[in-house]
Amino acid sequence: LWHTENVIKKDFKHLHQLLYDEEKAVLAALSEEKNQKTQLMKDKIEKMSEEILSLSKTISELTAKLDSEDIQFLQV
Repeated sequence: LWHTENVIKKDFKHLHQLLYDEEKAVLAALSEEKNQKTQLMKDKIEKMSEEILSLSKTISELTAKLDSEDIQFLQV
């Protein structure tokens, strides 16, 4: 009976270790996925910010050009 108890304890200890190792592996994979997705979002935000800046510059240039053309039209 004592031997059986020790075998059961040993088996459960082994199962606990397996579950702990599996938990660590799953959490590490989850953390890596989170980091990758966060970086992807940062990259997309940076690209969108650059595009917004470029569009704002284009709008400013076009507005200035239109204002200049309006002044020339009024002077004629």
